[in-house]
Amino acid sequence: MGFEKCLTEIDIVSRLQTGSSFFGNFGRYRKPVLQSERWLKFVNYKGLKVGDNIVLDTEANDFRGTKFRIRAQKLNKECDQWLDV
Repeated sequence: MGFEKCLTEIDIVSRLQTGSSFFGNFGRYRKPVLQSERWLKFVNYKGLKVGDNIVLDTEANDFRGTKFRIRAQKLNKECDQWLDV
């Protein structure tokens, strides 16, 4: 399962709003946002701007549980393709 989103101003300066459909329910709690100092460090480290993409992937593992992975992408205007950064 995966989730892709074009970043907004709120995503860049505050928190990543994903909606509950990606994270689903964990017990009675929904997980609709990534909000932490680490998220903002990731945004700054990758140099993300409004309009860039992020891709969240999950990988199920029976022994270690679900693993979440996040990738950042920027549009290469020369070849009109999204490239990982």
